[in-house]
Amino acid sequence: MWLTVSQYLLGVKPTYDGLVIDPCLPTDIKEYTVKRKFREAEYTIKVLNPNGKQKADKPTYIAYEPGKHEIEVVM
Repeated sequence: MWLTVSQYLLGVKPTYDGLVIDPCLPTDIKEYTVKRKFREAEYTIKVLNPNGKQKADKPTYIAYEPGKHEIEVVM
């Protein structure tokens, strides 16, 4: 169940080179924050949805880099 929520609703998907952020949200969700570990990296990802979009115009790609990172994505 968490895999479905994480990868398809929140849109945080692993790839060979890093992560792709491509959420599919209800219009009433205006923002969320998710923490994701990927290999030797830890990402805190904040997604802002000020206009109530269900999908972003295009996916956001995050290249893998070890360490801790804070990412902000605006839909």
